[in-house]
Amino acid sequence: MSAASNYLENALLNHIFREQPFTAPSVLALALCTSEPSETDTGATISEVPNADGYARQTLNPSSSNWSDPTAGIQGEIDNSQVISFGPALASWGTITHVAILDSATYGEGNLLLQGSINDPDGQVITQGNIPRFALGELNIRLL
Repeated sequence: MSAASNYLENALLNHIFREQPFTAPSVLALALCTSEPSETDTGATISEVPNADGYARQTLNPSSSNWSDPTAGIQGEIDNSQVISFGPALASWGTITHVAILDSATYGEGNLLLQGSINDPDGQVITQGNIPRFALGELNIRLL
């Protein structure tokens, strides 16, 4: 995952170069998407799995216990230090192709921060009973 949204890019540029305040989000929520979010998307416009059938965004908030030290591994990359689990799916969620990180755990709300594709080029089909999860270190966020 490495594509930043326009919201995040503009907020960081304004903060660094124009002395405009930027408050880091206190919530980091992971959403599963059925197509690639665009840089202009928000929590209301991403192609997120429908908010039903056991689906909900999962949080892994800012904390040194939740995220790896980027200087301890690949420079410019940070990974999850906790397992992130969804579901179980009570019905089909469709084919998951991308994930998004937002600043709200509430479905249909928040600012899109980052997005990226999952490792399977054909996506991952989620059917009833599946429990999608990211194991330790499996969610890799890299700044390019």
